[in-house]
Amino acid sequence: MEQVGFLGVGAMGGAIVARLVQNGAPVLAYDPNAEVLERARSRGAATAESVLDVVNRLGLKLDAKTIDRLSRLYGNMVANETLPGIAFGPKSCSIKWKLEAQEPT
Repeated sequence: MEQVGFLGVGAMGGAIVARLVQNGAPVLAYDPNAEVLERARSRGAATAESVLDVVNRLGLKLDAKTIDRLSRLYGNMVANETLPGIAFGPKSCSIKWKLEAQEPT
């Protein structure tokens, strides 16, 4: 199974990571809160030092502009306490729908 990167492992993100690990998924987690990140590590997730560390360790092919946008978006999520987390997988990335504001359908 491919490793899953997960940004934001607080209350909701941490619960998702715990479930992924319980079901055998290898998870690489990042959160700027060291206490929260340690909790994810204690649940069995590998931990990263930054958003860029997650991107590099997963071998994602993102250009500098996308990495910058991702880092700014994640910082805004933390500051505004919005969106529980961002998950990366080998074939999908939840961030792709959250880089720009979504128009109502």
